[in-house]
Amino acid sequence: MIKVENLSFRYNSDSKLILDDISVDIEESSVVSIIGLNGSGKTTFIKLLTGILKPTNGNIYINNENLSNLSFNEKSRLISYVPQLVNADYDFVVIDYLSFSLSNKMNVNKSPSKDDIDRIRETSKMFHIEHLLDKKINKLSGGEKQIVSICSAFVQDSPIIILDEPTSALDLKNQAYIIKILKKQSLNNNKTFILSTHNPNHALSLGGLSILLHDNKIINYGVSREIITVENLKSIYGDNIDYAKNIKYDMITTID
Repeated sequence: MIKVENLSFRYNSDSKLILDDISVDIEESSVVSIIGLNGSGKTTFIKLLTGILKPTNGNIYINNENLSNLSFNEKSRLISYVPQLVNADYDFVVIDYLSFSLSNKMNVNKSPSKDDIDRIRETSKMFHIEHLLDKKINKLSGGEKQIVSICSAFVQDSPIIILDEPTSALDLKNQAYIIKILKKQSLNNNKTFILSTHNPNHALSLGGLSILLHDNKIINYGVSREIITVENLKSIYGDNIDYAKNIKYDMITTID
């Protein structure tokens, strides 16, 4: 379980609070979507949950261990992280890039085993990127890099996967496919997924829970299909949010 306790954060003593006295419990094997405006603190919250940033005040506990006290390798065994902007301009082929995700489970200077390579290939098939394995990362498109980065988190095989806007660089087809994979994996594996998103429909499609973040605070936390309502979204986005009215076509969705 992840326990966030009275968490506050500012980048320096002269800057404003980005997050202000946040407390929330995230149960094991949950799916949690974080929804909020640009600048609401979503990415900062994500980086605090991964241990990249340290709280100004408060604590984050994972299985009763204070995240701030864990080593880099201990964190990487617990948490896989996919950033919003994937700056993967490396001169590595994709299969080698994916193998780096296994470094927390291998001895120093040890090469991936046959089982490791088989795992990478199987995971790449799940994401439909097996044709990219022998290409160099710096030759991929932004969307391809993002999918490779998400695949890398699954290769890492940690119990917690945290994704910051995982579909931001993807076209509609690949957005739907990534959401479908996350939903399937959340149902079939004992993993905790936490992701930020600008699209409430992604949270609704994933099910699980949602955090509504606004003005540096959590204003609502609960079952996505109960709290993602027009009125609740208006409290974040204003009167631009409304029901679709007088539209004579079926709702566009994806197949589960």
